[in-house]
Amino acid sequence: MLVRDVMTTEVISVFPEERIDRIASILTEKKIHGVPVVESGVLVGIITETDFFIKDSFNLHLPSYINFIKKTKFSGKINSEEKDKIKELINSTAADIMTKECITVSPEDDIEKVLNLIKERNLHIIPVVNSEGKMEGIIARSDLIRMIKV
Repeated sequence: MLVRDVMTTEVISVFPEERIDRIASILTEKKIHGVPVVESGVLVGIITETDFFIKDSFNLHLPSYINFIKKTKFSGKINSEEKDKIKELINSTAADIMTKECITVSPEDDIEKVLNLIKERNLHIIPVVNSEGKMEGIIARSDLIRMIKV
């Protein structure tokens, strides 16, 4: 069986300039583990729910973000450094936290390759791209489980 036989072709994706608060909403509302980041149809990165907890660029590490907002919210007056930090956090985008080096598969790859990648790398989703790097679909653990049920 090939990847194209199992992959989801209706992919929820975001642009590099998408704000992280919107991405967090997409992940929670759609109950998905991650979203590809695309530009002109080409995969340029991926954001998974884990990225909100492990990335530390601009202190976008989610627990740090939440603590910062909590502290600032109740402190009354804020200084200019805190204001700058809030602006930086509020204006953070997909490009700030995405993983640029994505593990991908081709629609023509055997499903065995996906199974091995998921097992070896503990992945929840893998973007499916063609030879030009254009998004063709996505394959998730749930797609593989659905395959078993059939």
